[in-house]
Amino acid sequence: MLDWNVPYTQVILQYVAQPHHNSTDALSTMIGLSMLICQHVRRLDECLHLNIYTSVHMNVLPHMMQYLLPVFLGLSLVAEGPPLERQGLLHLICCINWYHPVGIMVFILASKHQHICYSILTSLRKDKSGQIVSTGYKVPRGDWFGWISCPHLFADILIYTAIGICLGLRQRAWCLCTLHLLVHHIFYALHIHRRYGVVFKKEYPTDRAALIPFLL
Repeated sequence: MLDWNVPYTQVILQYVAQPHHNSTDALSTMIGLSMLICQHVRRLDECLHLNIYTSVHMNVLPHMMQYLLPVFLGLSLVAEGPPLERQGLLHLICCINWYHPVGIMVFILASKHQHICYSILTSLRKDKSGQIVSTGYKVPRGDWFGWISCPHLFADILIYTAIGICLGLRQRAWCLCTLHLLVHHIFYALHIHRRYGVVFKKEYPTDRAALIPFLL
């Protein structure tokens, strides 16, 4: 069921992880990796077919990091897992734990609302017929935008936390990745929140938090 016994993969993991330190089981690793793949495939589809971009240019280094990030995240996820070898179905069934359905439910909920939030942001630049009429900024409303300025970033944190839950919250490398994501999104959300306040002034709701409802 789980067969990644590829020589170059094993060599890479020898360099980035402790090869004899297994903090997660085979099923948790498989579920976590499947969720990570689903997340990046969905975001790729949204980037190609949903998002409407402005004429703002990005520095080449952050742009390259967007491509390298999924690779490093995948390596971090399997770094402390069991050896990459075939596991029988019975072995995987025996690894089922209570936190697997909890993590999956959080992942589905967060993914759904993240897609809704990106759809809302896209709709601000289209008319009723679906034609693009603007690449500027407007006040987003609806769904989680009623509580926070950056619900898509909040959903991102929930998604990576959900993967950590499916790993049993024991995978140190993934916890560090999630912590890095949290710190990055806090600063980015505060920047966007302040910018909304400056651009829209009195039009922007004053009761919205930046990233975490009723907290930050």
